[in-house]
Amino acid sequence: MAQLETISLDDNQTIWTDEFNWSPVGQSEETDIHGGLVVEWISPNADGRPVTLDLGWITKTTLDAIVALRDAETQSIMALTLPDAREIDVLFRHADGNPVSVTAVVDRPEYASEDLFAVVLNLMQVLP
Repeated sequence: MAQLETISLDDNQTIWTDEFNWSPVGQSEETDIHGGLVVEWISPNADGRPVTLDLGWITKTTLDAIVALRDAETQSIMALTLPDAREIDVLFRHADGNPVSVTAVVDRPEYASEDLFAVVLNLMQVLP
């Protein structure tokens, strides 16, 4: 069962959209004083790996629980269990703007607990 901390996510809808669009190897390139190329490699590191999760449609009750985590006064490392049972540690990616992107499936002046929302979570993997 996919979940963020204790919040259950729907395994059939949760998709890690940028799982294969990142490399753990860093590289910088410079030109030395003689005009030659100098390439520096940084060893592989999983810290900061983007984890963008498309949750599909979730209820307002689930959304409220996620928003409470996002808005917590102290941000702490959270356990994320992916639909294939892999477990990684994550933080919200606040630096990219709002880490929880929400669109109501049906706009209403007031929402009930079972109303549905399309949600994308912007997280990053961290090493504990």
